[in-house]
Amino acid sequence: MGQTEQKVTGERRTRLNRDRVLHAAVELADTAEIDAVSMRILAERLGVVPMALYKHVANKDELLDGMVDVIVGEIDSPSDDGDWKRAVRARVLSARRALLRHPWARQAIESRPAPTPTVLEYMNSMIGMFRTGGFSVDLTHHVMHAFGSRMWGFMREVVEETERRCPVFNLLKDAGVNVEMLWVRAPVPDDA
Repeated sequence: MGQTEQKVTGERRTRLNRDRVLHAAVELADTAEIDAVSMRILAERLGVVPMALYKHVANKDELLDGMVDVIVGEIDSPSDDGDWKRAVRARVLSARRALLRHPWARQAIESRPAPTPTVLEYMNSMIGMFRTGGFSVDLTHHVMHAFGSRMWGFMREVVEETERRCPVFNLLKDAGVNVEMLWVRAPVPDDA
């Protein structure tokens, strides 16, 4: 399609770019689950032919990597006030909020064969905060594993416990209602 991509009706379309493709994919996963994300469905949502997406993402793996980057990009940057404990806490709570907004993200992050540069930057930032707090390299390594296990395990527990305790949850889900978003969008107390 040309520079001034137009629909058959003649109205002008918003220009397609990588950022728009990735954010549309995140929105699709938010409303229809991660397994529903396909190049064909995403193209339909964007009003383009599927091949138009390949100018911006090489394949579905690159799309998923980009979606992970969008989610990690939503996590607040650490404060620079010198209080490493407060910075770690704020960063962890921000990551929790991002994962609660996007319940599918844990699965997507775990599915990636290698961390993206954005994920590595996030991890490096966390490592830096622990090192600033006086943690040894070895202790930092163990703390990162503990945080990762707690974060991923906790997110799994939150979703699975809700499904187990609330049979209506599964009935609504089977009917196509994205019920995760009903409880996920609730405010997270700062002391959570």
